Parts: sequence; structure tokens; C-alpha cells
Amino acid sequence: MRVDLQRFGVLVDGPEGVIRALMGSGRTRKSPEPKFAPFTRVLVHHSKVRPDPVFGPLIVAIASYAHKRSFDLTRAEADALSAWALLANAKGRYSRGSTETILDQDLAIIRDGGSVHDLTERLRQQVGSLTISPEELEGRNQRSALFKTMFMAFRAAGAKDWKSNLSIAFDHSGVQHKLQFHHIFPKALLKSTYSSREADDIANLCFISGKTNRNISDKSPADYFPALIESAGQSAFDSQCIPTDPRLLKTENYKEFLSARRKLIATRLNDFLAAL
Repeated sequence: MRVDLQRFGVLVDGPEGVIRALMGSGRTRKSPEPKFAPFTRVLVHHSKVRPDPVFGPLIVAIASYAHKRSFDLTRAEADALSAWALLANAKGRYSRGSTETILDQDLAIIRDGGSVHDLTERLRQQVGSLTISPEELEGRNQRSALFKTMFMAFRAAGAKDWKSNLSIAFDHSGVQHKLQFHHIFPKALLKSTYSSREADDIANLCFISGKTNRNISDKSPADYFPALIESAGQSAFDSQCIPTDPRLLKTENYKEFLSARRKLIATRLNDFLAAL
């Protein structure tokens, strides 16, 4: 089985378009059969998050796996497939060399009737450890696949906006509630001492609403954290792995804050992926 990436690269029709292409002849399902539901959950889940620039190949692999099984996946198998896809995305499976070559390897496993376990073992051969270390987070920013995985892990932990108490989600509408990523230490606060790259470090980013973000503006976390902790509670910060030790909230201790938060984030990501 060889898939022409050009055919799926744009994904203008979303997950349903990929399904129709794989099933051939523009065939559609107005009312998916029950056996189709687990696969639909996997595909739509990943399409909403739009993991990274290699989203297309990841979806092709997911869809091809289900197509090989006539889309007749049990809930357990669909969950395992979803977990593999999240891990492959987080580890940059298709960005570690020729995307087509790596995708062909996975499609060969699928063509030969291989299981999710076989796909996972191929990933392990490529990246070594399947756990995420704090060091892997160093130098990553909002364009990293790990940033999207971090969002999903925080959401699963019940993360909410610090003011509205709404769960973090990409589908909130309106300028007040629309989700934004927030620099815990504002870039304006850091610009005289740290580079833009250092300010955009993944460990300096969290998820809150646009309104809350604007209210915080360029304040130091040492100044705006106390009132928010009092109103939203410590759990609002714990759910996004944000240290609240006053000493770490001082600008001169920014690097130490990043290091402490990377450890918390890595633990959360590994727990999240292991629970899938």
C-alpha cells in the first residue's frame, strides 16, 4: 500500500474527506454504522488539535489502519490507536527524516496486518525511550508537537481559565473567552535580559482566555499570581503544572522557574500518555 501524500496533504475536506478518499469513489456515510464510531472518534480528535505540520501523514496512517480492518475497531483498539498517534506526534515520528519513507514503513506494517503494538515498537526503534524527559522540552515553543500534547494533558487534568472558570478548549467563541496561550513571564518583562526564543519557551506558556490574558498584560507573575491564587485556587495552577513558589516568580530566577516547570510538565505528559 503506497499513499500519495499530495492526495491528502491539504485535507480541505477534513477527516471525512480522508475517509471518502480511502474508501474510494467518493463514497460517503451519512449515518456511520456503530462499528465506524470508534475510528471516527480517533480521527476527529486528532483533526481538532491539528498536532503539527506532519498532521497529514499521521492521519493517513490512522485512516489506513482502520481501513485495513474495514473500520471495524473495538473501543479498546481505537483507544490504543489514538494513544499511538499522540505518542508518535509528541515524539516527532514523521519529522525525523523523509516523511514519505517513514510513512511507508508504517503503511507496510499496516498492509501486513500488523497491530498497534507493532507500530509502537517501530516508533521505539526510531526514538529509543517512549517517555518524555524534561530535557526534550528545552528550546521548544508553541510550534512544537509537544505544545499541543501539553494542551491535551492539561485539559484532561481539568485546567480552567483563571477568571471565567471555563474549561480550556479551542472551540470557545468571542474575544473574551477564545483560548490564547499566555506567557507566564510576559515577553515585555523579559526582553531586556532574555532573548525572544527564551521568552517563548514552552515552559513559559499556559492556556487562558483572551480576556484574562489582556487583564494580566505585562505584569510580573510575582505581582499577579497572589490575587489569582486566592480567587481561582491553587488547583488552577497545579492543573497546568505551574510552580507558585514566590522565589521562582522573580524575573532573576526565570531560568530556574523554567527548569522546575519542565519537570512537572514531563511528568504530566507521561502520566497522560500512559493512561490512554
